Amino acid sequence: MHSPDIAFVSPGSRSVTPRPPLGYMYMASFLEQNRISADIVEVKGVSNRSEAMEKTIKETVKLNPEIVGLTCFTPEVLEIRRLAKRLKEELPNAKLLVGGVHTTLIPSDLLF
Repeated sequence: MHSPDIAFVSPGSRSVTPRPPLGYMYMASFLEQNRISADIVEVKGVSNRSEAMEKTIKETVKLNPEIVGLTCFTPEVLEIRRLAKRLKEELPNAKLLVGGVHTTLIPSDLLF
């Protein structure tokens, strides 16, 4: 399996929503059209948040991407910080990028 250049990772708390990650899908499609490999990690159907986070981390580590992209709404700040910390521990050579509404408004909350 070839590691993607970038993996877009949804937080585990989004595992209970049936909505697909449209923003990630748009970005991955654009990148693929420009010969940059992209994958999306989004665990669905897991109501336990810690279990969803562990599955998310496991799937992301299995991909071993060069770049991990995360998104963050304000209610997810603490979760994203925990997720980013764990991903950095598991994938020390990967670059982590965080975007989204909260990051745009208060970037200092997500600088590591």
